Amino acid sequence: MNMGNVIGNVAWMTKDFRSNGRLSIESTGHINLFIGIGIGGSSLDAKSGFVGGTIELSKIDTYIHIREEPGIEPDHTLGLKLFALELRLDYVGTSVLMTRISSLDVTLRDEWKINTQTTNNNDAFMPTRRPAIIFMHGDLGWDQLQIMISKSTTVDLLEMFYKLGEFLGQQFKSSKRVFNSLQPRNQRVISSNSFKNKQQKKKSNDGPRTFNQTAISDARHHRHWQRVLAQVAGLQLSTLQFSLPSNATVLGGTMEFYGCNISLACFHGINFTSKNWTLFSLEEPCISFATEAQEIPSVMLNIMLLIIVKLMLLTGFRVSKENDQRYHWTIIRTVVAEEHRQLLSSFKSTLMHEKLFLFCFTFIAVTLKN
Repeated sequence: MNMGNVIGNVAWMTKDFRSNGRLSIESTGHINLFIGIGIGGSSLDAKSGFVGGTIELSKIDTYIHIREEPGIEPDHTLGLKLFALELRLDYVGTSVLMTRISSLDVTLRDEWKINTQTTNNNDAFMPTRRPAIIFMHGDLGWDQLQIMISKSTTVDLLEMFYKLGEFLGQQFKSSKRVFNSLQPRNQRVISSNSFKNKQQKKKSNDGPRTFNQTAISDARHHRHWQRVLAQVAGLQLSTLQFSLPSNATVLGGTMEFYGCNISLACFHGINFTSKNWTLFSLEEPCISFATEAQEIPSVMLNIMLLIIVKLMLLTGFRVSKENDQRYHWTIIRTVVAEEHRQLLSSFKSTLMHEKLFLFCFTFIAVTLKN
């Protein structure tokens, strides 16, 4: 497919598509649904344009599991497993970003806990009272995450973003004009008049804003938990005979990111043939984020919102021995000799793992020489 001068020729190939599923439904309200979709491999290649690159995915397995029983809290799980992902982004024929991640495992599930004794109790509020809990848990794990960037990666990525945004905007406008030309003339006049009225109303509302309006808008921007709590207040689930309480419901969840290794190579140049680079490495990193939000009564206000947020950054979280002497993070600066630089610049492979293999081979050779 030819996408013009911006993206160029685009080819998308997918192989070994498969799917399976099962469904169980009873008149009592029992629902058990499982759907799995897998792909052996998929690749997207764009060349001969300002923006290009390659995205390759290997062995993708996704699934969704829905279980609902009468009288029991629902259970929903969404998962994705990926053997390897290889990404290369090019701008004006020069590689600006290369990434590879292996053994990616993503799981997202919800947790519902409802206490019928405290739900129907209208006594005074207690700090430990939790009539209903709704959590969302997410886990993202990987084996190896390798990233290569250059001195101009940030600027080139912004240029690519603006180029793609402009290209997609032009395509959307041209497609809209084509669809409008297919409509009858009367409907075209009505649609154009309604569009003009919306533009006039928007201009009238975009007048000078006062300090109070700005403060109110800022307060609304930071108050996103209130809307979610208002939506779950008194919520009636199909599997339960009673509804959720009107207040004191706890909302929150956890999100964890963990892997075996993260490596970041920063090249001091506009491409990956520079003779100077720095390698940052983290062993067994882990990022854990947890939050809870609950409405509680207040003396000054009718309702006050209590939010608890926890963030932990760990390295070597799988280490069980106390006397382990391994380095959990390293920073290495490397200077490549001229013969190794010629070897790196003469390599023209488009595969991500081969490029990274050559980078590691050159790094080992320089280390042994020094």
